[in-house]
Amino acid sequence: MDPKSPFNQLQLPAELACEFFAVFSRFEYALKEFGYRKAGRNATAEPDWDKFADDVANSFQDSQPPEVVQVVTYLLSEPPMRQFIKNGSLNWRPLVLPDRSQVHKALLAVRTVRNNLFHGGKHTPHSPPGRDERLVKSSLIVLKRCLQLHNGLRTEYELSA
Repeated sequence: MDPKSPFNQLQLPAELACEFFAVFSRFEYALKEFGYRKAGRNATAEPDWDKFADDVANSFQDSQPPEVVQVVTYLLSEPPMRQFIKNGSLNWRPLVLPDRSQVHKALLAVRTVRNNLFHGGKHTPHSPPGRDERLVKSSLIVLKRCLQLHNGLRTEYELSA
């Protein structure tokens, strides 16, 4: 790998990071195309994650495959960290999960994993070995499970492929 590659300092394989970005971006695109969208600042189109989570909450809560139960338990019991500033210095603290459904919490954790990876902070060894990779793999499993639970969203996702 090129010594100047931005992937060099990641605590996970470059291929996994690329797969996660591709799945996440297509998932967000599918959300907006299917109608899970809202106006953000300056009327920009944003995915409406909360409405989607409301719509799949019951089916997500019902009998999940063991792998999904395991990764959701992990994401909720050991949520990703968020950067914050204290006295002018960057620090990390665990994501505070809202008092919402399991899928709301899991999808918030997934979005935080994406934000940490995309906006930086994953090039420093603040996480225990293997944690970043486990968070990304867990997030992929949650996104793929959500696609299995919503036929319309899955169709939009596959159309964008």
